[in-house]
Amino acid sequence: MVNGPVSAGLACSDRSLALVAASSAATSGAVSPAGRSRRGGGSSRLGRPAHGHRPMTLGKHRVRARVNVRDYDGETREVTRFGPTQAAAERRLKEALRDRAGAPADGEITADTRLSYAAKLWWAEAEESDDLSAQTKEIYERTLNRIVKALGGLLLREVDVPRADAFIKSVRKNHGPSAAKSAKSVLSLLLGMAVRHGALSANPMRDVAKISTGRRSRPRALTPEEEAAMLTKVATDETAAELDVPDLLEFLDGTGMRIGEALGCAPRSSTWRPTCWRCARRPFA
Repeated sequence: MVNGPVSAGLACSDRSLALVAASSAATSGAVSPAGRSRRGGGSSRLGRPAHGHRPMTLGKHRVRARVNVRDYDGETREVTRFGPTQAAAERRLKEALRDRAGAPADGEITADTRLSYAAKLWWAEAEESDDLSAQTKEIYERTLNRIVKALGGLLLREVDVPRADAFIKSVRKNHGPSAAKSAKSVLSLLLGMAVRHGALSANPMRDVAKISTGRRSRPRALTPEEEAAMLTKVATDETAAELDVPDLLEFLDGTGMRIGEALGCAPRSSTWRPTCWRCARRPFA
């Protein structure tokens, strides 16, 4: 039994569902003349079942539920689903009516478009955007490949909140919070494009759980004892000495520079004053 309306403006009732019971024994799956389709009365409003069908013998343990639906383009189409029992067939038919898109999408994608194809369209838009830097596009492309690898086979209507949430949590577990944030952002942008095309009514990423990054401890400076112990350990390490690490570490410790800044310093571009070290035109007091 189908109770109440279903999404996309579709509704059905017991009168509009034709359930075909299985033969109990020796009909061998033959179709009787009396079992042929006969259109009956029903609602002709857009998006609602229009005609039911008389039962048809299909075989043992095989039930068919079917109904004619007048779609939003005005055309009447038959929707059919099978199941091992009457309840299963009816449930599958109800799900099929629920998942039918409302008004047809005007764009290139619909609710039945695979996410992998929608990802190609979104990436084409992203590449043409002048608002994204080259570095951001590189991150988006890498993240998009991860999304397609995990979810590319799904239809857009199948990308719901539970699936999206499970994917983001999996990325966080395997690749860390930063990768999870990128995946959530890119997938949200991708599904947002699907909403603009009319393929989805809402973006499921809005209800995905926030990404936990854990507690961050406040940075602190080394104590004089910790500083001396660190420099001593590095200075007595043979491998570190071969790679000139003690000199670099002492330079970093004395200037407070970042590693990249320190490695970029050269004698010809560096000057020293009692209160300032100037390197590559950038002063560090």
